[in-house]
Amino acid sequence: MLVGRICEVAPEESIFFVDDNSPDGTADEIRRLQRQDPHHQLMQRPSKLGYGSGCPQAIQKILAETSTTT
Repeated sequence: MLVGRICEVAPEESIFFVDDNSPDGTADEIRRLQRQDPHHQLMQRPSKLGYGSGCPQAIQKILAETSTTT
C-alpha cells in the first residue's frame, strides 16, 4: 500500500486525504488508518466537487492549521 511505503520513509510526516463522499469506502479506510497513526488527516467533502477544487481547499486548510500552531 502506498501509504505504508510513505510512512516507512517519512514516519514523522502527516498525510492529508481529501474524500468527495466516494462510495468506495475511502473515508472509512482513512479513519481506520487514523486509529493506527493519528498523523493522517481526512477532509471529507459532501459531494463530488473534483480534484481541481480539492487541492486548493486542502492547501488552504493545511496552511490555516499550520499558521495557528506555529
